Amino acid sequence: MSTFKTKTNAAQITAKLLSTSALTTALLALAMNPARAQDVTVPDVTIPEAPSIETPAAPEAPAVNEGQSWTGFTDEEGSITVETPTTTFTDITQNTQLYVGTSANLDIPEGHHVNINQASSNYLFVAKAAPDADPTFILGKLTADGRVIIIDRNGVFHGPSSVIDVAGIIETTGDIDIADLRANEFGQYEITNITEGAINLNGTISVSDAGLAAFVAPSVSNAGVINATMGKVALASGETVTLDLYGDDLVEVAVPGNVADALVENSGSINANGGVVQITAAQAKDVVDNIINVSGIVDVSSVSTQGGKIVLSGGDAGKVKVTGILDASGATGGDIDVTGKNIHIASTGELLADGGKGADGNGDGGNVRVYADNAAIFENHISARGGVNGGKGGDAEVSGKNYVGFLGLADLRGVDGDGTLLIDPTRVDIVTGNGSIVPADQVFNEGPTATTTLGWNRILTQLGFGNFVITTNGTGVGGNSAGDPDITIVNGFTYTSANSLALLAHDNIDIQNGSDVVNLGTGNITLFAGWDGNIATVNTPGFNGGDYTNNDINFNEGGSVITGGTLNLFAENNVILGKNTVARGANVNILADEVNLVPLDGIATISAQASGGALGTVTIDRVTNGTISMGSAAAAASATNMQLTQAELNRIFGLNLIVGSDVTDRVTAVNVNGANTQATISGTTTLNATGASGDVNFR
Repeated sequence: MSTFKTKTNAAQITAKLLSTSALTTALLALAMNPARAQDVTVPDVTIPEAPSIETPAAPEAPAVNEGQSWTGFTDEEGSITVETPTTTFTDITQNTQLYVGTSANLDIPEGHHVNINQASSNYLFVAKAAPDADPTFILGKLTADGRVIIIDRNGVFHGPSSVIDVAGIIETTGDIDIADLRANEFGQYEITNITEGAINLNGTISVSDAGLAAFVAPSVSNAGVINATMGKVALASGETVTLDLYGDDLVEVAVPGNVADALVENSGSINANGGVVQITAAQAKDVVDNIINVSGIVDVSSVSTQGGKIVLSGGDAGKVKVTGILDASGATGGDIDVTGKNIHIASTGELLADGGKGADGNGDGGNVRVYADNAAIFENHISARGGVNGGKGGDAEVSGKNYVGFLGLADLRGVDGDGTLLIDPTRVDIVTGNGSIVPADQVFNEGPTATTTLGWNRILTQLGFGNFVITTNGTGVGGNSAGDPDITIVNGFTYTSANSLALLAHDNIDIQNGSDVVNLGTGNITLFAGWDGNIATVNTPGFNGGDYTNNDINFNEGGSVITGGTLNLFAENNVILGKNTVARGANVNILADEVNLVPLDGIATISAQASGGALGTVTIDRVTNGTISMGSAAAAASATNMQLTQAELNRIFGLNLIVGSDVTDRVTAVNVNGANTQATISGTTTLNATGASGDVNFR
């Protein structure tokens, strides 16, 4: 390793691992003022081992400019005038709208101040470190009327006392083409050749309202404060990063390729009230730890406008971990979007997108989405409440293609209606108690799908804060075989809630023996087998097109589902009620190609009756075009024929019975015993056949 490389990598490692420690402060003090070495005591600390890079034998402090700062530029584009009234103050006047200059040293020592006079905020000053320069150390102050770009392929490090106050700033260890700079589209650049170096921020960086602060390197770490009211902040890692911050008013960062040590961290504070913060990392070649780690605060909240947007994007590899606070609350709640291969929202992590933060206390909650390409573990708190004086609760999603571990809570309450939490693993067991999660080290290494274990205590608690939708996606590794249930109700539970519970399975739903699910409140319950994955179709069912031929809802012996609200049973194939089972709601809607009340020596019933005793309507309809046959001599059940025998009709209770709709070609009633059926249906029986044939036949 050359002397230059040793110095460069040592500085990167020191800054990356110890940026906020006393050791770093001492080393920086030595670097910036060697004469003070005898007065500095280096504390006795243990340096953690860097997991993904080779640590040099001994760090060597980089050379630092001991005279005036930013005085030795070689002009590449435009011109400037430099004045140095004192040895610690450099006053630069930019004479052209674009200036690009290269210097052997871009350091600003502690106590030094560089000021750039620019005619407007649209002026751009590009400071490039020479290729053989050491990493840039900014420990003093940089101010500018306009925008500044700092390019140093070997890294940029900000000390704890550093201050940046500019209209906008971009720092990178990559390259920006001169043609892009000449186009004067600040923030719309392709940054290439980002192969080494680190950006480490420990001081205070402020940009003007609606300004941009972007930091792009293989490793980016913020332990300081970044302020960008109504602006945009981007921390990004990758070989090539495309910033497009003005095309659609969103931060879009494309990060293809692999980097040796991709890492983006925020342990400090990022404040972009009402703006956008995006933290993005590319796939690392050897991922051993978090690729994005947020232990500090990211705040895009606003009391006067809609909350902003926070995006954490870990790409298709590595782990995104949140132990800090993401806040997109506002007069109307904003948006939080966390994606990556593996995601861990730890027990201290909070995701906030509340509405109603303005003076009137009105406003809808926002939206929070956590989506892992492999596994997601959620252990703490989402809040997307509506305002205290008005507004709907927001919506939240926690999804993992192979696994979701959920021990958290989403508060989605609203004066004008509660929002909905959706969790979306591959398989779910619903059990008594709180449930459990599989340890991260077992599920973050992609392998066969793990089963999510969800406890009724957790479900009941969540129903107190919003509607709850539990889905399965059918895309996991080593997924279900035909006939295996996606959602299994292992144990029953009795609760009281006005909010809705929906279980949407890609394949089957199985209610095990003796498992009674009873809601004494008015909240609806929906069971959906063979769901197509479109949340918009929950109330207007869409099915997955027959991945398996037995996407069924199975009520095993003694298993029941009862609610004081509406009960929906939607199955692509069969709804099967076994011995001593009950399906009851204030109204009951059944959509299937076969309804089977099977017991010979027990009772299985479908009943439309509210908790107070009022009778409702039972509606039975087909999924696909075909016939519904009723009566003791009805035709045998088949793919095109639903059979409701006289014995089954006698166990359907309610005020009204509606059979068939526009997908039913024919309803045939054969030897139906009206007296028996009238004992169970006290009102009217309506037969609809408006499909291709449109026949209702009585025989």
